[in-house]
Amino acid sequence: MADTFRIGENGYPEPINAPEPPEYAMQSPYPDGLWRIEPAYNRGYPFTALMPDIESLNLWILPQRPLIHVYGEKTTNFNTNGYAIIEPISCEVYHEENGEYSAQFETYCDEYGKFTYLHKQAQVKIPIRYHGEVSWQIFRVMNTHRIMNADGTYRIRALAYHKFYDNNNFLIKSAHPTGMSGITALPYICTHSLYNSQIYPFEASSDIAAGKTAYYDNMSITNALLGADQCFVNRWGGKLYRDNLHFSINDEMEYSKSAGVISYAYNLTDIDFEEDDTELITDLIAEDNFGNLYHVSVPDSELRVPNRIYAYRSFYYDEEDVQAFHADAAAYLDEYKQSVVNITVNFLNLSELDKYKEFQQLDAYEVGDRVIIYHKDLDIYYSHLEIISKRYDVVKRRTVEIQIGDFKNAITQRAYMSDTTSDGQTAQDKMNAQLFAQDTKIMSVSISGMETFDIFALEKRTINELEGR
Repeated sequence: MADTFRIGENGYPEPINAPEPPEYAMQSPYPDGLWRIEPAYNRGYPFTALMPDIESLNLWILPQRPLIHVYGEKTTNFNTNGYAIIEPISCEVYHEENGEYSAQFETYCDEYGKFTYLHKQAQVKIPIRYHGEVSWQIFRVMNTHRIMNADGTYRIRALAYHKFYDNNNFLIKSAHPTGMSGITALPYICTHSLYNSQIYPFEASSDIAAGKTAYYDNMSITNALLGADQCFVNRWGGKLYRDNLHFSINDEMEYSKSAGVISYAYNLTDIDFEEDDTELITDLIAEDNFGNLYHVSVPDSELRVPNRIYAYRSFYYDEEDVQAFHADAAAYLDEYKQSVVNITVNFLNLSELDKYKEFQQLDAYEVGDRVIIYHKDLDIYYSHLEIISKRYDVVKRRTVEIQIGDFKNAITQRAYMSDTTSDGQTAQDKMNAQLFAQDTKIMSVSISGMETFDIFALEKRTINELEGR
């Protein structure tokens, strides 16, 4: 048989200088037995005349393993393939509400040297699923670790932080947004009095209308937004959304949604349900720096603890504003008048169990989404919980772990008035002494007075104090 072919008179390939087929050779199926492609037949898909009833073939492309694109430390155009494309052995992204947004991944040190581009300050583009769609996010490598295995192969492990943290490179010399809404204050903070000469690359927005005042001197933009005492999320409130060079701090996280009701009635060993009353307050004694006192308390009908829990906080203002003082004190109590709830769901352990399928659906939800949690057996119902963190496996394309809880339990405290408050140790001691004296007076009146307190409170008093002497 010859190895070269030509197009014959009938339009089909035929061998050149091939011997004539023997008489017994099957002639009739040829050329009908050939697979052909013609635009006018079978919608352009392959067909053969011997099988006239066959319909168009759907040729599925096998899913490709996620790839990470590596770029230079100064790259600004991420629409190209970058310096190298690497296939990760593992890659996990952790996203926390108003907190950490990082990626840890590992790859082999390949023979082509692509791994040499993966160094500190390099930028990487990682495919992350967000509400069911692939979203490519840029991270900057901050730490690398090269490893040699026992079999002689080499790996490199990297820790990277979201592009948003490039805001650390911009230092604010002095910025004092005064009486500004969040809408105005956020771009003001991001572009005001920068030491750096380069153009600010981020697009920042907010929908918070409340007017506030804050002071930022000699700190990075990241610190002014998230870390400082008077940082934006503490002063104005809001939730941070990050998408490469765009970020926003809105009353509700941008693109967040209501995830619905999650209920369960099993003894869940792979779901950690925690309630914490450590910071619970039922009565707040507030005092501002102008000497105004204000007592705000949870109504008896809403009381969920056997005894009232008092706390003292100081509030500071540039100018006396009793109305703002009362509003801040009420808002502070509102933040701490109920238990802190935190639910951790481990998806890897629950992946094969049908009875946990309602929790499996949480895989499609994102940080900032709201959920309602109902526990039939324990009579637990929470209607204002949020997804506060998520751990996502990029290689396996699935959520590893999710945390549901009160937003104030996230890394950055929600209380927008917190920059005006202080524990005020001296004043706290004074208030504790007053409360101690009041309770002692009640105890000393009668036996029934003593019975309203537990044994630990009684043991703190002397016999003379309990007898009113």
